Amino acid sequence: MLDALGEFTASIAGALSAEPWVFHLEVFVGAGPDGRPSLHFLEAGYLGGAEIPFVWREVHGIDLMAAAVDVQLGRRPALTEPKTWHTGAGCSSRRRCPRPAG
Repeated sequence: MLDALGEFTASIAGALSAEPWVFHLEVFVGAGPDGRPSLHFLEAGYLGGAEIPFVWREVHGIDLMAAAVDVQLGRRPALTEPKTWHTGAGCSSRRRCPRPAG
């Protein structure tokens, strides 16, 4: 699934901007008739709404707003890779949603 999402994200991000940008992407995920992941674009936006930039700073130690400013000014953001990544997923459905792996 992660490989399919990575390819899908790269194609969407590249279609929306040839320049680097900080964004969030929402995708509907399902299974195609062949059992492979079926991905459908919902929306992409700058940074992400609600508390996303603040949660990333608290959970991962990455300041998305500072990174976005650096990118807009043509600077490479000073980002360090977290020692431990914490993964989460949101799920909205009338059926029961599976718990994310990891």
